[in-house]
Amino acid sequence: MYKYILLFITISSSLYASCPSEFEQNSIEVGNMRGSFSGNIGTDDKLELKNDLDMKKSANNLSAKLQKGFKNHKFGFKLSKYKYSGKKKLGKDIIFNSENFAKSQMISSKLDLIWAKATYRYKIIDGINIGFNLNGLRVKTSINNTKYKKDLIIPSIAIDYKYSITDNMSLNTKISITPYGKNRATDSYAGIAFRLPFRNCSTLNIGYQTSVLNIESKKYQNNLSYSGLYAGIRFGF
Repeated sequence: MYKYILLFITISSSLYASCPSEFEQNSIEVGNMRGSFSGNIGTDDKLELKNDLDMKKSANNLSAKLQKGFKNHKFGFKLSKYKYSGKKKLGKDIIFNSENFAKSQMISSKLDLIWAKATYRYKIIDGINIGFNLNGLRVKTSINNTKYKKDLIIPSIAIDYKYSITDNMSLNTKISITPYGKNRATDSYAGIAFRLPFRNCSTLNIGYQTSVLNIESKKYQNNLSYSGLYAGIRFGF
C-alpha cells in the first residue's frame, strides 16, 4: 500500500514540477457565472430590473478567456454573455423610449449583454500586475416590442494581485475601474485557484465577482450591477 502512495506522490510531483511560470504561459479558460443583475434601464421612466420587470431569477452565463504571456507582459481577450428576461404586470403608467405603457398592462422584458474585453498586464513584481482593459459592450433591452441597442467601448485601468497560499493553491484578486467619464465599467473578482496535476498546467478557479456598468446618453441610459459566483478551468499551453 505504501509503495503505491509513494508512487502517486512521485508522479504528481513530477507533473507539477513540469509547469513553467504562470505569467509567461499561454492559456485558455472556460467558466460559468451564476448570479443576477440589479439596476435600472430607460431614458424616460427608470425601470428597476427586479421590482418593475421581475428580472430577479439567477441564470447561468458563460465566459471564455484567452491569454498570451511573455516575460513581463501578458495580453488577453475575454468574452462574456449574459441573458435575462422577465414578465410582470405594470404597477404604474410608464414611458419607455418615448412609448407609453399603461398601468396593469402585462409586459415582457429582455436584457442581453455581450461584454468583450481586451486586456494588457505588466508584471511589476511576482504577484502584482498592472495594466488596462478595453471593454467592448453590446447591450440590448426590450419592453414588449420596444427595443433598443447600444454599442460602445469603455477603457479601464486594472490591477491584479496573487498570493500563493501553498505551491498548488493561491488567492487571486482583480479589480478594474473607469476613473472618469459618463460611461463607466467596473469589475472586481476574488477567489481561490487550485492547481490540477496535469502537464498542461491547468487550474480550477472558484470565486465571487461583481460588475457595474453605467451608460449615460441622450437616447440610452443603463445602470446595471451584476454579482455572482464564478467557476472555471484554465488550461495552459
